[in-house]
Amino acid sequence: MLAGSLGSRVTSLITETNPVSPYVARFAVMIERYNVSVLKAGVAFLKILMSQRRGATELGKFDKSTVKVATFCAETCPPIV
Repeated sequence: MLAGSLGSRVTSLITETNPVSPYVARFAVMIERYNVSVLKAGVAFLKILMSQRRGATELGKFDKSTVKVATFCAETCPPIV
């Protein structure tokens, strides 16, 4: 993950902790604050977001318009996602 961004000279934001803890919209705050344009996340991350009751409501509070591309890796993405 790091080699790809360094090789293409793309600024990267890598988190050390769970992107949805302590609250579900933590990653949305990072997207808004750092103007993230490419989001790469695992399917487990998406499942956590979808399982939260207030997930959609919380995410709607933040500007995510800078995201142009989103990729999801590590396992097959279920149809519900």
